[in-house]
Amino acid sequence: SPQATSCSDCSAGKFSYSTRASKCLDCEVGKYSAIPGAPNCLLCEKGKFGSMSGLKECTSCPSIGFADGLGFISCKFCQMNTISDPTRTSCYTQPGFYEDPFLKQSLKIPKGVNTTISGLTLHTLPLLPGYWRTNSNSTEILPCISKSHCKGGSDPNHYCLEGHEGPLCATCKDGYASVGSSESLNCSLCTGSAKTTVIVGLISMAFFLFLILIWKLTTNKESGIEKLESELEQAKSTVTKAAARFKLERLMGKIEVIGKISFSYFQVVGKLGFLFGMSFPPVFSQFTSFFSTIVSLDVVSLVPMGCLVKSTHYTVLLSFTVIPMSIAAITLWYCFRLWRRTDEKSTYLRNRISGLLLAMTFIILPSVSIKIFATFVCRDFDDSTSFLKIDYTLSCLSSSHVSYIFYSTIMIVVFPFGIPGLYLFLLFKNRRLLDGNQRKKEIRWGKEKSLKEALKEREENEEKNKSLKGLSFLYGEYQPKYWWFELFETTKKLCMTGFMVFLAPGTSAQVAISLMMAIFSLFVYSLTKPFSKNFNNYLAIVAHWQLVLTLFATLALRVNLDEANLQNEPVFDYLLTGFQFIPALLLFFFSLLMAKRKRNREESGRTEEQQVAKKSTVIPIVDGQNGDIELGEIDEGKGIENEKEDSKRHASETEVGSEGDHKKNKNASGSSEVDVKGEEETLEGGVEEPVDQYVDKDDNMIREEITLYESRISELKTTLNRRRKVVQSEDNTS
Repeated sequence: SPQATSCSDCSAGKFSYSTRASKCLDCEVGKYSAIPGAPNCLLCEKGKFGSMSGLKECTSCPSIGFADGLGFISCKFCQMNTISDPTRTSCYTQPGFYEDPFLKQSLKIPKGVNTTISGLTLHTLPLLPGYWRTNSNSTEILPCISKSHCKGGSDPNHYCLEGHEGPLCATCKDGYASVGSSESLNCSLCTGSAKTTVIVGLISMAFFLFLILIWKLTTNKESGIEKLESELEQAKSTVTKAAARFKLERLMGKIEVIGKISFSYFQVVGKLGFLFGMSFPPVFSQFTSFFSTIVSLDVVSLVPMGCLVKSTHYTVLLSFTVIPMSIAAITLWYCFRLWRRTDEKSTYLRNRISGLLLAMTFIILPSVSIKIFATFVCRDFDDSTSFLKIDYTLSCLSSSHVSYIFYSTIMIVVFPFGIPGLYLFLLFKNRRLLDGNQRKKEIRWGKEKSLKEALKEREENEEKNKSLKGLSFLYGEYQPKYWWFELFETTKKLCMTGFMVFLAPGTSAQVAISLMMAIFSLFVYSLTKPFSKNFNNYLAIVAHWQLVLTLFATLALRVNLDEANLQNEPVFDYLLTGFQFIPALLLFFFSLLMAKRKRNREESGRTEEQQVAKKSTVIPIVDGQNGDIELGEIDEGKGIENEKEDSKRHASETEVGSEGDHKKNKNASGSSEVDVKGEEETLEGGVEEPVDQYVDKDDNMIREEITLYESRISELKTTLNRRRKVVQSEDNTS
């Protein structure tokens, strides 16, 4: 003021431009003065703001705001899902979110990324183990085919485990070779021992297949029976031989049909991971992958074949199509040569080769079909690349891929359509010989007896038409009226494997469609019970229930409604794996039950035989021509006299000859007539009645029992004829 004798400092929050100023001025907004007598005000620091004038200090920004410069009169707000850092100079994403520099916004972290770290950006996303992305700018986080192949992390160059590289870490680096397939694939380092393993493995497999081929071409059920009979050469009982024969036949039949049912199941289940593009729990995945490799004849994948020869899906496709076609062409050419010959050996060899060829088509059809259809299935990535889903080393954008698309189209006609068409032609052409008129017989006799009669008629047709046995692989275990059922089974497998790759791939709808197919197939099996043996029907139905339960579990993995990670649940993994052993356990317990029932029947049969033996006596009979002694079983009281005292006794009796002379002197011939009629009654009444008694019994015992009684009938008829000759000779002599 004008009266002032001295000057005083401006207070904090104010300033003056000169020492002679008459008053102090307030600091402007965005500025502050922290000390008295300040010649000027200072701009608010970073992270602070000044919204009023005359401030002694600026205010820090709140947790949702920031000030990245000086002199802010208000803070900037952080974007959604972000908070300011401790200095309030910038914002960073909260845990569970990341900042996208291209969209300029904060987004929720996708599945497969560590959610416990804050301040993440698109470039620094830390992937969890088991996940992969194309590059640091990719927002598509993908699960690896096998979780063990992907280490995770934030560096795209080090996502994969040692030896693995490429999309989803599903290919092997140079110097490594793949072992296994699909989820169980691993990259093995190519060393000297690895190459030795490949060579030894290939030689062993070739030798094993050679032994199987030789055994199949040189051995059949009859030769096995003859061997068994030679071992039982010293056995005097025809019943024992017959029992051994039919036991062997039943055993071989059971093994064949059990093998077919097991093959069919694992041919479908083993390919679910590839078909649906999803990962299963580790124990279940390893279990099904192993059996799938065996039943698909893809055993070469179990050794590091790439250490010797580099192979891709294209080379595998060629080998799985060209080799079977070559084998088929050679065998058909040889069969046509044998067709000109009519001798028994040529017919047998032709049937064996035909059976082997049909068995080969049954085994390879699902796996070859999947490899053919897989050529059409590619996977696109967000970096504008596209690779074959079955082999990520092959680009779908290359010119060579177009050529293999054309080749695969031709192979679809040959395999997925050609083989079922061949089955249809062969079966439909011979349907009248295979049907056995079973449906007509059912109207007259009922199911059980009509089945036996139809099977008998089919066997008679096989004897008349020897070439029909060459098709027995397609119809042998089915009821005659279901001669077409192998065609249904083949179509079902093709629909659930090869054709499935085109139906809503990678979606829950794809799994649901497969589930409906399995339920429909279960309904057909339950309704028809197509096998001639009830045991096989039960096994097939249980296997279909197992397939339905497995697909239900697969649908639960795909849908994941409660957001639970079932793939990492050990209980779910062990339960799903345990489903696969249900048929084996039921087969075991069913076999025990059948064995117990058989023992009970054998004991019951022995008791009946002992009761019959008490009413009969065994007498020696001498053949009048060669003097050989035979044993004949004749009912007591109806047989001939045990011994003849001398020829004079017969001379005093009236002459007895054939049945045409029975009217001569009835008093003298009465004894002989009674003897002959008594034995005829024994044959017609005492023997054939038990045969009728056992006709409706379980089929597993019927053949043995009928063989037993047929043997007794044959013995008694032989004895009767010889006794007639003895009586006639003695009467003529007298």
